[in-house]
Amino acid sequence: MAHAPIEEIRKIEPVDAEASASVHAVLDYCHELMGRTDSKLMSGQFIGWYPEHSMDAIDQIYAQTGKHVAIIGIDYYEPHQQADDSTEPHTHKPPRWREVNPLAKEYWARGGLPALSVHMSNPYTGGKSWDVSIRADFDMLDAGTEVGQRYLQQIDEIADGLEDLQKEGIVVLFRPFHEAQGAWFWWGAPEPELGKAMWRHMFDYYTKERGLHNLIWVNNNPLNLYPGNDTVDMNSFDCYSTTPVDKADLYEEMVHTGKPYAIAEFGPSGSTADPDSDRNHDYSTLAQQAMEIGSGVVYFLTWRDAWGLHRNPGSKELLSNPLVLNRDDLVRELVPRISDHPLNAPSST
Repeated sequence: MAHAPIEEIRKIEPVDAEASASVHAVLDYCHELMGRTDSKLMSGQFIGWYPEHSMDAIDQIYAQTGKHVAIIGIDYYEPHQQADDSTEPHTHKPPRWREVNPLAKEYWARGGLPALSVHMSNPYTGGKSWDVSIRADFDMLDAGTEVGQRYLQQIDEIADGLEDLQKEGIVVLFRPFHEAQGAWFWWGAPEPELGKAMWRHMFDYYTKERGLHNLIWVNNNPLNLYPGNDTVDMNSFDCYSTTPVDKADLYEEMVHTGKPYAIAEFGPSGSTADPDSDRNHDYSTLAQQAMEIGSGVVYFLTWRDAWGLHRNPGSKELLSNPLVLNRDDLVRELVPRISDHPLNAPSST
C-alpha cells in the first residue's frame, strides 16, 4: 500500500522543555528507528493491572522464545470493582502505583522500557473507567468544583507514582486518555475542544506544577482530538483484529506530524468478555504487517491474557525477526546513551 511520506526524519526536541536527559536519549532513539529499514520495531507486552500485575507473561514469553520483550505495559488501576478487600474502595479508587511501580523499576534496571496507561476512575460517580453514566465535561478541569477537586486528587495520585519513577531516572511511555475516540470510557467521545483541553490540562499540570520531566507523551487518539505538536511526543493507535493494517488510516492521518508512531495495544479479534479463550492467532507476521502501515512505526505492545504473545503461536518467529528489537537490543543500543542508567553503573568488583 502507498504511504504518506514522513516529512523529515530529524532530531526533534521533547515537548517538555525541561525533559530529562534520559527522555532525550529515548526519544532520539525512537526518531532514529523511524529511518531504519531493519532492527526498528521494539517489541512489547502488557503485563497487567492491580491486583493481577506480574512478570508471569514475560517469563512465559522468554521460556517460549528465548527473548525478553523491549517494553512492558502496565496500568495503575484494577480492571474490576470486586467485592473483596483487595480492590477497596469501590468508589473513587486510587491508582495502585505502590504495587505496580516495582515492576517498572525492575524492567528498567534490566534495560527495558515501561509503558503506562491509566484506566482512571470516573470522577463524577467514582465508578470504573467503563462507567459512562456521566461523561467528562469542562467542569472537571475547574478546581473550584467538587468534581474538579476529585479529578485533581486522582491525577495527583497518578503523578505521585510517576514522581516515584522519576526519582530513579526511569523514562515512561505515558499514554493517558487512551481510546478517547470511542464511547466506552467516561472520557471517551468528547467534543473535540474538550478532548484537547483534557490533554493540555494534564500536560501543563504535570510538567509545570508537578515537575514531571520523565515522560514521553503518547497520544492515542485521532486527528480531531489531537492537542497539538507542542504537547505530543508520539502518536499511536489500538487495534484488535487479525492485522494492525486495518487501522492504517489512523496512521495516515497523523503521519504529517513527523512524530514516531506506536501500535499501543494489539490483539487478535475475539470477545473481550472472555479474555481467557483461545485466539490461536499467528503472531509471526506482525512485524511485516506493522511495516505495511508505515516506516514511522517504532513499537508494538500486545495486550494481556489471550491476546498475549505467550498465548498464541508464532511469537518465537516474531521476536527473532530482523525487524524486531528486544530488551537485549536496547541494552546494547539504547542503554549506553542513558548516562545514569543502572546498567551503566561502575562494577563493584
